[in-house]
Amino acid sequence: MRRMESVKVLIVEDDPMVAEINRRFVEEMSAFEVVGVANSLQDAYEFLKSREVDLVLLDVFFPEGEGLDLLRRVREEELDVDFVLITAASDGARIERALRHGAVDYIIKPFDKKRFQEALLKYLRQKAKLEKGDLLSQTDVDEIARLGSSELLENLPKNMSEMTFAKVMEHVRRRKSLTAADLASDLGVSRVTAQKYLDYLTTMGVVDKDLEYRKTGRPTYIYVLRED
Repeated sequence: MRRMESVKVLIVEDDPMVAEINRRFVEEMSAFEVVGVANSLQDAYEFLKSREVDLVLLDVFFPEGEGLDLLRRVREEELDVDFVLITAASDGARIERALRHGAVDYIIKPFDKKRFQEALLKYLRQKAKLEKGDLLSQTDVDEIARLGSSELLENLPKNMSEMTFAKVMEHVRRRKSLTAADLASDLGVSRVTAQKYLDYLTTMGVVDKDLEYRKTGRPTYIYVLRED
């Protein structure tokens, strides 16, 4: 995934109404961009072979076969794309097959917007961590899931980007405590922008804001990740 650019999404769904709902939910999140809607598995495969896609939202049931076959085919050809399954198929065998082939999430229809967007935010969190190239501990994996909470997403102000938010959360989790200047330097953004996101995390109770007195210069606010 390219740094600070939109996540390019392909929706693969043969029901036009469901495809439209999925598209609207995706487009409410500024970090994501719907680059195509495919109504058949073959159209989806051809799209993936010819266009750049980061994430596929994939149904299971199609008149010509199963979406899981497309997932398997893409994995065999080692195309660089991720999948979230969105389907009425709730049997253990299909869920197990999807997870074995690397689906990052599995959403069972009917679903609500909160669960849908939570899956996308979790995907952002995972990508922000994995693209750093660090080795992951179990604590890292648990933190990725926990910090991708729907509450934080639902309350994110409209002038904030989910992509930037995911990266802010990664740096706060990794460093435990930092200043707005630290965050601005880490992310390559302005100090005003860094301050805005840290103030939001303070309001949401994710970090505590403390005043740090130094030997020289003015005191500085430091933001500390809460243990709970």
